[in-house]
Amino acid sequence: MDRGRHHLDSEGYENIPCEENPTELVMRMRMVHEELKEGKRSRRTQRKLLMVLVTLLVLVFMFLIILIGLVHLYYSTVSSQIKQADSQISRALDGIKQNILQTIRKEIRVCDSGWKKFDGSCYYIVTTKKNWMEARAICKSMNSDLVVINSEREQNFLESLTDESEFWIGLKRDKDRWRWVDGTLHNPSEGFWMKGEPNNSGGKEDCVHMWRDKKWNDKVCTFLQKAFCEK
Repeated sequence: MDRGRHHLDSEGYENIPCEENPTELVMRMRMVHEELKEGKRSRRTQRKLLMVLVTLLVLVFMFLIILIGLVHLYYSTVSSQIKQADSQISRALDGIKQNILQTIRKEIRVCDSGWKKFDGSCYYIVTTKKNWMEARAICKSMNSDLVVINSEREQNFLESLTDESEFWIGLKRDKDRWRWVDGTLHNPSEGFWMKGEPNNSGGKEDCVHMWRDKKWNDKVCTFLQKAFCEK
């Protein structure tokens, strides 16, 4: 190596003549070193900025995915609610239509000769005394059934039809429950029972008739009496 030259390391320093003032040489070396350090800091800063930018892009992408999902969920929910509301409105309109039709039928219904009309139904008194099953068979032969009493108004109407008592009605024991002939269950704590009834006296009183003062009483089904039919 030439004595008049000093070879620097591989960081990029150029060969600097030894004849230069040592102070200037040191200053130049410091300047070069600072420039290299600044370059490294600049590259690190650029890498950090790039990482921040990539992170922001990922976050924005995730936000867009979540936003799209929420929008889809919102419109799916709204669509489902609209369908449910439409279905409920349709059912309500159908119910209103049926009620109107039933009211019209009640108003224009004409009962056959010998039948009495009340609240859209027709009633008939079977005057021949029969047991409960026979009385029901007679009602069915006239396209009707033993009466199902749904209200106090209907009970009062039946009481007004005749001064006589003891008429079969369409209520019968079904094991440990009471059931009307149309299939609906009856709660014995309700209705128009005589005081202390039903009591199933003798363990065989499975049918119901109107008895004293036209109130209800459970009775042996083979007992012979008149009946009320309804259609």
